Amino acid sequence: MVNTGKPSGGCKLCKLRRIKCDEAKPFCMKCKKAKRDCPGYSDPFEAKIRDQTQATIRRFRKMRGDTTGAESRISLPQQ
Repeated sequence: MVNTGKPSGGCKLCKLRRIKCDEAKPFCMKCKKAKRDCPGYSDPFEAKIRDQTQATIRRFRKMRGDTTGAESRISLPQQ
C-alpha cells in the first residue's frame, strides 16, 4: 500500500461534509458557528479494516475476462 501522508485531524462531521476543520478542542468552531452538534474527533489509533474480498474477485474476473459464472469457481471465505 502507498502511504498518502498524514490523515486529517478534523472532526467527524467536517470529514463527512468534506470541509476544512479548524480542529479546535473539544469541539470545532465550524460546527459551533453552524449550530451543529459536533461529534468530536476519531481516535488516531483506531484500526480501520476493510473487507476487500469482492473487489479482489472483480479484479480477478476482469483479469481472466470472466463476466459470468465466476462465483461457482471461486470459494469465498466464510464470515
